[in-house]
Amino acid sequence: MVNKINHGKLFEDRLEEGLIMLNLPYTREGSKRNYGVRGSNKGKFDFWVNNKIAIECKSVETSTNLRLPWPRVKTPKIAAHQLKALRAESEKGNIAGLLIEIRKINKLYWLDIRGLDDIVREFGMLPSLTVMALQKYGAETEDLNELLEVLNKWS
Repeated sequence: MVNKINHGKLFEDRLEEGLIMLNLPYTREGSKRNYGVRGSNKGKFDFWVNNKIAIECKSVETSTNLRLPWPRVKTPKIAAHQLKALRAESEKGNIAGLLIEIRKINKLYWLDIRGLDDIVREFGMLPSLTVMALQKYGAETEDLNELLEVLNKWS
């Protein structure tokens, strides 16, 4: 039996390494590992950073794999409860969004949850996020640590 690589966990591990390197307190859901932060986001999203940044990580081969939880979309990559939790944090004044790695083109995007709402307003209920939509409403970066530093400054 061939072991399938869990790119999502590897991506989360890289993010966690960056948070530790930058000495940012966080909670990593799923593993419930804490680093200098109190409280928990109770499994709503992958990382709760510095008690003010909610991050849901997604690593996909192509953007067409980034399926959204709309009616008639089979096996969405982003769950409805994750979007709801990110929106709730944004409404509290916290930073909340999706950190998206598209492996085939080696791109990394930060999409604030409000940016997803903008995408839906402009393009409708896309079955999956497109690179064009991410480029228009997200922030592209090649350096994960640089993005973390920017998010921390925004918070």
